[in-house]
Order: sequence, then structure tokens, then C-alpha cells
Amino acid sequence: MKRYGDFLDSRRRKSIYFRLVEWVQTHSLFYRGFTVLTPEVIEELLSPLLQGSEIELFRVQVRGTAGRVCFVITLDHREHNITLDECAEWSRRFEDALDIAEDVPRRYALDVTSPGVGHSLTKEWEFRKSIGKVLQVSYQHPGGDEAQATLKAKLSGVEDGMLVFEDEQRIEFERLISAKVTLPW
Repeated sequence: MKRYGDFLDSRRRKSIYFRLVEWVQTHSLFYRGFTVLTPEVIEELLSPLLQGSEIELFRVQVRGTAGRVCFVITLDHREHNITLDECAEWSRRFEDALDIAEDVPRRYALDVTSPGVGHSLTKEWEFRKSIGKVLQVSYQHPGGDEAQATLKAKLSGVEDGMLVFEDEQRIEFERLISAKVTLPW
């Protein structure tokens, strides 16, 4: 378990520490008594650390038992695939935040990872990052009926709430059911 003095190793850690202490003290969630550690609670704790960066919190999972909980934090970069070094850097930052949070057990495991190959694209920035790649898309057929259509094509752009493909076919975001980057092999 880290002590108060351990956080004062460098100016960077000192700055992060005092910002986190201020946030935890002013955030009512931590002063209502018992708190259940849901992914939403952990996301709310860690999200302020990501503000101003190009890193996005993709998913938070809480696994394990009461004696040993594991937080699986999935991150991605808005411009390029997140690197191992970036995951390690954010892991250290998240560990500092979790260590000073009152409702987080002292014994926990932290896994900071990337979304991996083949994850579903859901946000506009993910599609922008995938321009020039071949996507496998399932979408609701135009005309309002319940029929689904699929398309495998190279994404050439994202504009006005629509995906634009090489063959000039356009699909509105609201009609998307699923979309994944296909692997070249």
C-alpha cells in the first residue's frame, strides 16, 4: 500500500496527487457511505485524468471477488493505435488515482489494455481513424423495414453523420447495427 509520502516523488506526481485529492474531496459519490464498485464508478474516477489528452476511455470492467478485485481499463488513441508505452504510462496514473480513492479496496489488480483487433466501431472518432481501411458493416436497410444489409467496402470518409465508402455508397450512423475493420489476410 502506498503512503502519502510515496506520491511526492516528483513534481508530476505531486500535481496529479493534489488534483485527485481535490476532486475526491469535492465529489459527493465518495462521501455517501458504502459505494458499490461498478464500471461507472471507476470510469467517473478515472475520466478527469484523461481530459485534455488524445486518449479515450473505451471500456471499464470490474472483475473478481470482494477479496481481490480486478479493474480492466480499455483505452484507445483518437489518432492512431495506442502503444504499449502509452498503456503503461496511463496504468501508473490510474494506479495513483485508485490508491488514494477511499472506496477502492487496497488489494486490487489493474489491467490497462487496448481494444484489440476486430472490436466493433461505435464512435465517430473511431470511424475517422479507420478511413482508408476495409470495413464489414451491418446496417438497417433503407426504407424503414426490418431488413438488414451488409457491406464490405473501403471507408473513404466520415461527413455529416454518414459513413462514405469508396463506391460513393453512404450509410447514416443511426442505421448502423455493427461495424468492424476487416483484417487483410
